[in-house]
Amino acid sequence: MPRSKKISLETERVVSLSAHVAISSKVTACAKIDSILAKGGESFSEEKLPPQRFYNASGSIVDQGLNNNYEIDKKQLTFEDLGLRTQERDLELGINLPAGARALKNTLERLFFEKSSKSGLGNYKPTVALLFGVEHTAPRYLTSHQELAREHTGKTKPSGSDILEVRRNLKVLSEKTHMFTMRGAKDKSGNRPVLVDHARIIINLVEGYEEVTEAEDATLTRNSPTIATLKKGKILLTGNPIFALDIDRKYVPKPTDINERIRDASGSNKPSEAISRFSDYLHRQLTDPVTKATGRHEIGEDKLIYALGLDKYQKEGRKKKVREGIEGAIKTCSHARLPLLLEVSKSWDKSGKPKYIFTLNRHFPNPPAMPLDRDGTPVY
Repeated sequence: MPRSKKISLETERVVSLSAHVAISSKVTACAKIDSILAKGGESFSEEKLPPQRFYNASGSIVDQGLNNNYEIDKKQLTFEDLGLRTQERDLELGINLPAGARALKNTLERLFFEKSSKSGLGNYKPTVALLFGVEHTAPRYLTSHQELAREHTGKTKPSGSDILEVRRNLKVLSEKTHMFTMRGAKDKSGNRPVLVDHARIIINLVEGYEEVTEAEDATLTRNSPTIATLKKGKILLTGNPIFALDIDRKYVPKPTDINERIRDASGSNKPSEAISRFSDYLHRQLTDPVTKATGRHEIGEDKLIYALGLDKYQKEGRKKKVREGIEGAIKTCSHARLPLLLEVSKSWDKSGKPKYIFTLNRHFPNPPAMPLDRDGTPVY
């Protein structure tokens, strides 16, 4: 006999998104790098770039997606500074996701923004959750696996494999833990303490199904439902408050079709983590007032390796893998489909260490002017 497993949409006032509480997932002199740029696709210029549709991602979630262990590995921060317990010291800082889950995170950023009159809070009554020990508004989005796959792929009729892939990546977002860190306000000594949020997930996933058979219920229990079963369900996604934190004044504009552009520019349906991270890195840099004014940005090669998530290969001595990762990321973000970079140079800093000098396309994704503070300074 079919039976109903109804979704419970109302939760407690303060939702915990900590992995320590088991609610994370329920059923219920410059050397030009011309050789790299030459492979970047058709040429373009700032002036010829047409306006792009865009959404605003919270600057905080973009920053956490770029956070890394550089300061710890370089002894600029200690585990004690971060208040980490011994068992937590293997965690990497920031949001570290495989490329597929990172792409779905982009889609959720967009949906939380677009479905909420651009407030970043989704299409369902928002709730409250803790972030850095303080209550913040958490966005929520009510949808189905099929509709989410439609939004994610851009297909009117997503295939069964599309739907299953979206569900797999939702599970990653709802189960993988991350360590958030950010600088707090200045104390009386003028120092900005490091705030730490331990072992966080970024999506709380609740699934609900109507009129499922006992056999279908068994597949849900085994986490191997059929497409037909998934089509009977609704899902309620509660985003970590990091998705909407200060989005009204600190945001990073991205094209609404950012995932498609990354795939086209990279020539792969599964672009690397380094490519995805570099795209976020350059979008973030385009909100920096200095970059906005000059169009230039410099970064040491060692820091770039960490920003792209390539430090794991560096530690293994895989220099070719690191080089290919950097070159692939630069090539992709110089492509006409993702024209973030106009020029790339490589030089050396005063200590003789290599650095990259990027000339960025300040008109991509060509959103309206960034908001200004009262004194006329851009918020970033």
